[in-house]
Amino acid sequence: TKVETITVGKRSFDEWWETARTAFTNNPVIPPPAIIFPPILPPIGGKCLMVPDAWKKMTYVNQPSTARSNHTAVWTGAEFIVWGGSNLNTGGIYNPGTNAWAATSTANAPSWRSNHTAVVTTAGQMLVWGGVYGTKALGDGKSFNPVGNTWTGMGTLGTPPTPRYYHTAVWAPQIGASGSMIVWGGWNGTANSETNTGAIYDVWSDSWSATCSNPLVCPNVPVARREHSAVWT
Repeated sequence: TKVETITVGKRSFDEWWETARTAFTNNPVIPPPAIIFPPILPPIGGKCLMVPDAWKKMTYVNQPSTARSNHTAVWTGAEFIVWGGSNLNTGGIYNPGTNAWAATSTANAPSWRSNHTAVVTTAGQMLVWGGVYGTKALGDGKSFNPVGNTWTGMGTLGTPPTPRYYHTAVWAPQIGASGSMIVWGGWNGTANSETNTGAIYDVWSDSWSATCSNPLVCPNVPVARREHSAVWT
């Protein structure tokens, strides 16, 4: 039997590090910059969406024929609706996907008006309310269905707002069974003064309830005003 012994020399870590440390640097490893690709915009109606932060011309074909001011404009989630203003009761529906306009129906439409308000409901309908015709403040409104291009009257049950313009209106989806519209402030056509009153229109019941305006009951109610702003959080 033959036995062989092999001895391998081994250095301590400190001895090895004294000679190996010069091969290392203190500079951190910097990864290469990330590659950022531009967003892929899905096609709509055979066309690509508009590039962000860019302008694109809207077609003039079938657009509302009368120039106007003090009108309203709302977005339904698919279409842009311009209505009223300059004591008119006409409007147009613009589809950005097809770059096309269609006129809003005038059958059963609200009377001519300016400085009114318009909101879009959860169901995609436009509620138009109030405004002024000439010097007469208006206290009525209607609901517009862009799918059928039809108008439906709004009820006056309960405590609707007094006729007014320069007011605000917001859509509150959490109030009521199907959401509600809140009208507030503006120029009270009955008292010929600014107002801090308002009302909540419940779509499901087609009825109104007044907002609190008594500072003794609601100490934080805003003072009377017009041409203000309002949003729903």
